[in-house]
Amino acid sequence: MKSSVCVIILASTLSFSLSFPTRLNPRTVNIGLSARAGPQPMYDPTKQLWIPPPDASYQDDPSAYPPSGSLLRQGPIPFFIRLTNPLKYEQAVLKYIAETGCSRGVAQGNMDAYFENPTSWVLQKMEEKKGKEVYDYENNNTKPQQIYLTVSWALLLFTIASRLVMFQMGILN
Repeated sequence: MKSSVCVIILASTLSFSLSFPTRLNPRTVNIGLSARAGPQPMYDPTKQLWIPPPDASYQDDPSAYPPSGSLLRQGPIPFFIRLTNPLKYEQAVLKYIAETGCSRGVAQGNMDAYFENPTSWVLQKMEEKKGKEVYDYENNNTKPQQIYLTVSWALLLFTIASRLVMFQMGILN
């Protein structure tokens, strides 16, 4: 019982530490949507799936980033969704590209933010429709200073939580 409580505390501590800087100091810039050149994703009603464009520019899009980019930008929730359910993640990205005409990186940033906290993402989009600056989810948390701070906090909190777990288990006295 005590060990499961400690594991839950550890998991929530890591989640909080990885996403804390994003919530504390959101960076807004007026970026607009960088338009994606070429064909857009199409919806296939027979398969009920979004199909990526046939050209190679979608797969070779330089704005796209790997799963570690999702972890860095929005924390563990979109990272684990991307690893455990890649079809759901890719379908969300394709749908967002089709609806907005943006680049793959912008779509990934927005879907990472949506999976991390849907309510805040929807509220932000409603504010943007009212004329507020467009939030730059694609480049969120990517400054070197912010990366060092996030990693430092995560390591510090992980160390404290692991010591608490070991103390509760009787390994440390």
